[in-house]
Amino acid sequence: MDVEIKLSGSGLEYTGNVTLFQATQIMAFISKPTDQEIDIVGSGGQRSIESSIPKNEPTSKAYESPRQAIDKLGAKTNPQKIVAIAFYLGASSQNDQLFTIEEILTGFSKAGAPTPKNITRDLKEAVGAGYIYAEDKNTYRLLSLTDDVVTEGFKKQKAKRRTTPKQAGDTKKTKAVVRDEVNALSLQTSMEGYVDLFTLKVRGDQILWLIRYAKSNGIAAANRQEIIYIAKKMGVNLDSQNYASSNAPNTKNGFISLEGDLIALTPKGETHLKDYSKDEN
Repeated sequence: MDVEIKLSGSGLEYTGNVTLFQATQIMAFISKPTDQEIDIVGSGGQRSIESSIPKNEPTSKAYESPRQAIDKLGAKTNPQKIVAIAFYLGASSQNDQLFTIEEILTGFSKAGAPTPKNITRDLKEAVGAGYIYAEDKNTYRLLSLTDDVVTEGFKKQKAKRRTTPKQAGDTKKTKAVVRDEVNALSLQTSMEGYVDLFTLKVRGDQILWLIRYAKSNGIAAANRQEIIYIAKKMGVNLDSQNYASSNAPNTKNGFISLEGDLIALTPKGETHLKDYSKDEN
């Protein structure tokens, strides 16, 4: 959504149209209140905020180039660079502005970054991480998981938990453990706002339900072993042999995101799970 922004004050008079994302960036830059007035007019009506803009400072934090966006946000991987380029293009989760594969590839080129050898794979990884959502085969939009990236940059992934101290020369992958808070969960197959667990016939959807159940009980994300543990306690036919194949569609469709060994639902996953509740009603 485009909005009209008006800036007025001593020696200052400006009126123009900007995107909602740019408007919010301008507002974030504002500091000490004075008698200067800012009016933002959009389809939802008009808001008036009395604030000041420091003299000789830019009125927007919009990135001047894809390279500046990549550097300022600390994007290291191609999926992260895709998000940074999308921000440069003016996209945000609030304005739902779409961007295309061609625009992303052009952004890589303008940033002086190596052109991805497999952009389709990198886009799928960005979808799987919960950064972006595919509107169709060629267009995407940013999701709310990227909202904090503008102020905090991309956070480093948490190190995987080890059950024993690492020994010299130890290169084996350590099995995830069930945390005490998961072990202490009071388990039931119903959850407010969602269908009963066994109403879901697809095992992958049951995995999403179990992750959401853990979140409803104060556990924001669970590891693979914890999901299998909760499933067995509730009577779901899920084990280490069938987990990967059952969960693969969730990763492919962008229903889950990974941070280290922890798995959480993306907004798209939440919507997918809630759709069952709508169908039941």
